[in-house]
Amino acid sequence: MDNLQQVLPVFASNDDAYFDSFFVAEDQRLLVHSLRSLIEERSADFLYFSGSKGLGKSHLLQAVCHLASDLNQSNLFLPLGQLKKFNPEEVLSEHQNAQVLCLDDVHEISGNRAWEVALFDLYNQRIALQLPLYISANAPAALLDIDLADLKSRLSAVLSFQITDLSDAEKTALLHFRAAQRGMDLNESCLSYIIARSSRDINALIQVLQTLDQSSLAQGRKITLPFIKSVMSW
Repeated sequence: MDNLQQVLPVFASNDDAYFDSFFVAEDQRLLVHSLRSLIEERSADFLYFSGSKGLGKSHLLQAVCHLASDLNQSNLFLPLGQLKKFNPEEVLSEHQNAQVLCLDDVHEISGNRAWEVALFDLYNQRIALQLPLYISANAPAALLDIDLADLKSRLSAVLSFQITDLSDAEKTALLHFRAAQRGMDLNESCLSYIIARSSRDINALIQVLQTLDQSSLAQGRKITLPFIKSVMSW
């Protein structure tokens, strides 16, 4: 339990993960609107959304928690990929004290009998308490490798969304959006070059921005194509 107590406090502290700092692609608008509306209306509904790694699922769940905090609603963000090695009963013991509960990467516990049973019980308890549950995964519930049929059935029955991969044009727009938030001046040539040379993973693209921003500030230089090539060794 001591190890669990050392890990848990870190999960709710990503100060950058707000709705306003999330780039919303066209097919994500309804999901983002639904998440915000459910929190603002203090709805007891459940919501499940899926998508591949790097599309901002963790960001959105933490944004849910930040918005809940702003509205004086207690909340809890649990990244199951980092918690699956712990006793699920201990991890979930505080859920009744959280008006808003977010479970990130639920696919990570697939095939783990103890966790599957615990989540099934959690699902039913949240319904009985009329408290909401927000869940993310890498695939629609019906496609998860969950052995407990009742849990898969429950997850498949809630309001669901699927996030699709961003196009290159949308990734360029995302970079422009995040660069503007950092106060970075990146022209179209620089943005296109980064998209062409970097990994297409969104987290990797954001890391490139961070590296360029820090290097630009440290060296007192404007971000140009030669500067990008030098800093990134491309």
